[in-house]
Formats: sequence, structure tokens, C-alpha cells
Amino acid sequence: MSHIQPDRKFSRDTIEQLSKVKGIEVPSVNNAKFVSNYIMPIVLKNSTHEKRDRIGESLHAAGIQTSVHYTAVHKISIYGKHKTALPKTEYITDNVIVLLCMVLLQMMRSILL
Repeated sequence: MSHIQPDRKFSRDTIEQLSKVKGIEVPSVNNAKFVSNYIMPIVLKNSTHEKRDRIGESLHAAGIQTSVHYTAVHKISIYGKHKTALPKTEYITDNVIVLLCMVLLQMMRSILL
């Protein structure tokens, strides 16, 4: 059996567990299609980018690698001249933490094996 099937199960299980955590939203929780096993974005509720950064630092200190991948599209220089206000987009980009699932999976494998 390929390692992809257990990785997909891990991804589904991780999404299910994360969706139960108060204070975060898992955008892919209701996605019935293929979800990347590489990254898993979560969005902090009632948060700020400073809080997101502190949480990311705490996760990193615990050995959980995170990333911030997304920039609000209207803040990219090519679109800057439009001066559009997109508060929901800004909230998401300021409060998303990307968990690197393969790192989590490797940690789980090392604990379980």
C-alpha cells in the first residue's frame, strides 16, 4: 500500500480533531474533494496578526513547524493602486496559520513506531 492513503487518513483525522478546537476554524473541514497532505491552513477566531505570531512562536517552540503563506491580494504591489478595502480578506490573511502536515505526520510516526 502506498504511503498516500495513510497520509490522507491522517489529514482527514487531523482536520476532524482541529475542527473541535475552540478558537480556530479549519477552512477545509467540509471539503469532500482531495485536500493537500502538505499544508493545512487554520484561521484563528477573534484574533490579530500579533496573536497569530505569538501562537506560531509557541507552536515552533513545541517543535511544530508553521508558516504564513498568504498575502491579501489587494496588498500585492501590482494591485496597490486600486486602494480597495477588503476587511474579510485582510482578517483571514492576518490570522491564518499554516501547519505543515508532513512535519506533524513525521512526528506522529516517530512517536508511534
